[in-house]
Amino acid sequence: MILILTIALIPFAGSVNAAEKVETLTFAWDHVSAEGGVAVVNWQMEWGVTAGGPYTKLVDIPYAATTGASYESPVQAVVTGQPGTHETRYFILRACGDVPIEGGGTEYQCSDPSNEVSYNFWIPAGGYSAPVQFRILPQ
Repeated sequence: MILILTIALIPFAGSVNAAEKVETLTFAWDHVSAEGGVAVVNWQMEWGVTAGGPYTKLVDIPYAATTGASYESPVQAVVTGQPGTHETRYFILRACGDVPIEGGGTEYQCSDPSNEVSYNFWIPAGGYSAPVQFRILPQ
């Protein structure tokens, strides 16, 4: 399974004209068979600012047994931080689906988290502000 994620890196408390950078990350993972005939409905990607969590949901990635993960919409996220520094984000993945429950029926549940992966983002140093009131003066 593969997911491409576009992340905008924006300086914290920067001027309106501060530099903005965009990075694209590609994630890949192996599909595992569910136990007890439970089918994976989607994958849930979560991210956090601290190793080990807590995490917040970033995106649900639909899954179909015939086509695999088929996420067609771009996923965009924003990382902010002090200009000229690095910000690390931590990512996990969960398999989710309908699980049979006692007494009949099903309940939507997600697996325990996958292993954690991280990425160290460079926050742009900002740049220069645009000159104000550029004009021609009479001679």
